[in-house]
Amino acid sequence: SFFRLTNLKELNIIRSGIDELELTSAQWSNLEKLGIQGQLTDLRQCVNLKDLIYYRNEVFIDYKGVPHGTDGRISLPHISLLSKLESLWISGGSLESTDFLTTLTNLRHLHLSCDFESFPQGFEHLYCLEEISIWGAKSLEVLPEQLGFMPSLKRLSLSGCRVKELPVSVRERKDLHIVVRSCP
Repeated sequence: SFFRLTNLKELNIIRSGIDELELTSAQWSNLEKLGIQGQLTDLRQCVNLKDLIYYRNEVFIDYKGVPHGTDGRISLPHISLLSKLESLWISGGSLESTDFLTTLTNLRHLHLSCDFESFPQGFEHLYCLEEISIWGAKSLEVLPEQLGFMPSLKRLSLSGCRVKELPVSVRERKDLHIVVRSCP
């Protein structure tokens, strides 16, 4: 029945019981907002995607950094090709790599509710990034000094990670709203 939805722009199938999508090429390319869980589909056809919410299986990490459900490694095939992506939310599991972030030059909002070790080299070149929210990144111990030099960054939230100290460049920013919870 999805085939009849020729102008489909927004699709959220999280917790819907749908675990596989069969859309036409035109439908994939029309999508601007997508909420999906489980096995991540090949998103290369989503050339107009602006907002992506991805839940790894039935896993989520609450605001205290406590994981619920089963855990797993997250691989994000072809996500680096989503050149129009403005908002990205990844929840559950552990990111194999964060390197894909450096190619998402239009990214404005980044929400990572998953474990990862570090931000990639070149992360500071995401000039449009306004908001970073990180929950439950138990392996993240250090934030890059360059974070404080990102001109558009206005909000930084950390919860349930091992960052012991904010970089000097971040602490000195008067225009940056910082929220830190449950970090040692």
